[in-house]
Amino acid sequence: MKDFTIENQGTLVLFTMHTDEAKQWWERNVDSNCMQWGNSYVVEHRYAQAIIDGLYAGVDLWVWLWKNI
Repeated sequence: MKDFTIENQGTLVLFTMHTDEAKQWWERNVDSNCMQWGNSYVVEHRYAQAIIDGLYAGVDLWVWLWKNI
């Protein structure tokens, strides 16, 4: 099972957590005031790469990228 789905919508990127580990990572590493849309968190494109880099930096989470970021 994937932990995150990351969906590029142009100027906005949606991050959806699918596991408790993913939710815990998000709570520890991303601003709690981040906008939500449904089950996803909405991040401006200019900040998304930093979050993605953090996901890959020593974290054992499975990330699925939908569309290129």
